[in-house]
Amino acid sequence: VNLDAAFNHFVCDTSGSLCELVDPGNPNDRMLKTLSSFSLLIWIKGTNEMTEELVTRFIRSPKPMYYNINFLKEKWKTYCNKFSVEESFVDPDSFIIYGYRELIKHRLPIYQKIADNWGVTIDANIISSLRDSKDFVDLIGKALSTSSDCMRAHRAPRGNFTKKPLGPAGEPSLLCQQPKFVFSISWTGA
Repeated sequence: VNLDAAFNHFVCDTSGSLCELVDPGNPNDRMLKTLSSFSLLIWIKGTNEMTEELVTRFIRSPKPMYYNINFLKEKWKTYCNKFSVEESFVDPDSFIIYGYRELIKHRLPIYQKIADNWGVTIDANIISSLRDSKDFVDLIGKALSTSSDCMRAHRAPRGNFTKKPLGPAGEPSLLCQQPKFVFSISWTGA
């Protein structure tokens, strides 16, 4: 499928599990390099309250999650020690909620590194105030204009975006030079 021909603009939520499969500190990470060659990676950074809402949703309706096997083994041992329970007596529901909370904490610095090295960060509280696609494009333009040294030599460019001032005040906006794709990596935690 030729996505460039099928869509002018496309937003894809990769889920937070993407961070378990990449090395955001490696400028040659194959997956991040490939994604960033045709898209802009965005971390929609939430608040602690939003993280608690995610946990509540997870308790109500657990979803499949990707756990790095070493992380999972470490959290299993920590859980057993912390709650003084033998492995054969662990309550699976209690453990998975504990593990989910720990996974969120574990992922936050990885999301930050992905955004710092390969993309941008957007405050989740701002997302709810967007009215239309122009607001979204302007928000991305502001994120690009305030991100630290967008074109560092050690990383791939953040998609093929050009900032162009609009309006009498010259407020920043964003124009795509060609169809591009936006990948959201997560919206958890503060």
